[in-house]
Amino acid sequence: MTLEDAKQMCSWKYPAEYQVYNNSWKEAADRNVSYANEQVRTNEFWSLMQGDEMAGFFRLHPEKDGVMLGLGLRPDLCGQGDGRLLLEYAIHTFQEKYSNNRLRLMVREWNCRAIKCYQSCGFDEIGHCTMDTPSGKADFLCMEYHGK
Repeated sequence: MTLEDAKQMCSWKYPAEYQVYNNSWKEAADRNVSYANEQVRTNEFWSLMQGDEMAGFFRLHPEKDGVMLGLGLRPDLCGQGDGRLLLEYAIHTFQEKYSNNRLRLMVREWNCRAIKCYQSCGFDEIGHCTMDTPSGKADFLCMEYHGK
């Protein structure tokens, strides 16, 4: 992921309850969040392009007991099946780089659209947790990839 991609991602505006995923480049840079940090961005983030525009991104973050997956799709592409393509690309990249590790992700419990996509690609529920987020405390479903 390039710096330009990260800034483009921060311009995406999600509707309704999905607004919790909206970002500001200035706030991200001020807080030095992962994609604003050049070393982290270039080592852990990938962009999925559609022509000259970024369609989505994913992050593979190595941890001591596996790899944590984070991903996002441009708002106008959500709900059309493109999330599955992004997720399949992320899984393929994970298998190439980290094949002997576990792949996990966390998703807000109310995000049924994403949960359905993750399940269809081979992720299973492994637990629940509550985390502090920039928009306050939130409940998350923890999932792990077990294959299709």
